[in-house]
Amino acid sequence: MMSRTETPHWHLLGAGHIGTWAARHLLAAGHRVSVIRATQATAVHARFTRADGRDRTMLRLPVASPAALSAPLSHVVVACKTPFTDTAVVLFTSGSEGV
Repeated sequence: MMSRTETPHWHLLGAGHIGTWAARHLLAAGHRVSVIRATQATAVHARFTRADGRDRTMLRLPVASPAALSAPLSHVVVACKTPFTDTAVVLFTSGSEGV
């Protein structure tokens, strides 16, 4: 169980525009964020810039495969397009026992 002072580790299924936007805000709030992908082992990089050119933010998110997950996950964001949600969840749940 997590202590009150420990921040949760969020796991992200889907690292497109919405997923990386969610990750940006979670990171800004002090949380840890990782991307779960079955095929890509390299980190996800994203850049955000406001329309007025201010507030440039670079993100580097670590990536893990479902098989590499060792503990049950308590915080998951599913941020993929509706037609791909079932596939993402199946890949996620079939690759890790107890998730």
